[in-house]
Amino acid sequence: MPKDGQKICEQCDEVYFAQELKCPSCDYENRPNVALAALKKPKAALERRYTEALQLAETNGSLNKVKEFETLIKSNAKAVVNLDISVLEGIINGSMRYINTYQLRKIRTVTKHPDGERRRFMVDGFFFPNFGDKMAFAALALDGIGIRPYGNCTITLKEKMIAFRASLLEDDSFQFFEKLENRPAKIAPKLLNGYIATWEDKHKLAVAKLADQITPDDTHEAFAKLLLNDEGKMSDARFIEIHVFGFFNAASIESFSYFDESTLPKKPKDRKEELLRIQELKKRFQK
Repeated sequence: MPKDGQKICEQCDEVYFAQELKCPSCDYENRPNVALAALKKPKAALERRYTEALQLAETNGSLNKVKEFETLIKSNAKAVVNLDISVLEGIINGSMRYINTYQLRKIRTVTKHPDGERRRFMVDGFFFPNFGDKMAFAALALDGIGIRPYGNCTITLKEKMIAFRASLLEDDSFQFFEKLENRPAKIAPKLLNGYIATWEDKHKLAVAKLADQITPDDTHEAFAKLLLNDEGKMSDARFIEIHVFGFFNAASIESFSYFDESTLPKKPKDRKEELLRIQELKKRFQK
C-alpha cells in the first residue's frame, strides 16, 4: 500500500512519490499535478467541503439551484485560455505550441517584469515542486469567455486533450498563495487539501467554492459570471484555475473567439486590416 504522498504506477504497479515526473521503476510518465490532487487526503478534504456546501444550500433553500449549477459544470464547463492575436496566429498558422513563462525566458533577451517572474517561480515552487516549468494555465468557464485582461482572443481547449493531465485550484494561484502568506500558520502543502481537484471532480470544487453565493433565482448566465468574473484589472479576476501538465498546439483547440473590438486601432484603415486579420485567422482555423 502506498504511504501518504505516494501513488501506484498505472503501468507497473510499483509505488513512488506523486510529485515525481516518471515512475523510477518503469519510466512511465506521470502527471504529477493530477497525482497530487488525486491523493487520499486532498480528495477527502474536498469531499467534506462539497458535502458541507450542499448541506448549507439545503438549509438556505437553494439546494435545487446548486444542483443545477453542479450539473452544468459537469456537462458544459470548459478550459479556456486568453492570449493576444499574434500568439494565436503563431499557434494556428505554424507548428508553434502554447508556451509558458519559463519557455519565454529561453527565447527572449529582455525581461519586461522581472519581479513578476520571480514571484511566478516562487508560487510555482509551492504548487508544482520541481515541475513548474512544465505547466500551462487555463480557467474554467461556462460561456467560452475567458479572462480578457490576459488577451482579447479566448481559446477553448478540447476536453479529451487535457482532462487526463489537468488539475484545478479554487482560485488564481497568485491570489491563493497570497492568502496563505497572510495566515499565521506556516505555508505547507497540506493547506491545499480540499482546494485542489482532478478534472473529474471539478464540479465538487465549484460547488464547494460557490454554493453559498447561489440564489434560487440565478440563471445560467449568472452561473457563468459567478464561475468566472474578469471585470476590472487582471488582478481582480475571480475564477477557478486549471493546471495543464505539458503544453498544447492548434490540434488541442476546440474553438476561439475575439472580444472587445473597442481595443482595435482607431484609424479606419488600420481597424479594417485588423478585422480582416481576425476573419482570416478564423477561416484558417476552421479548415
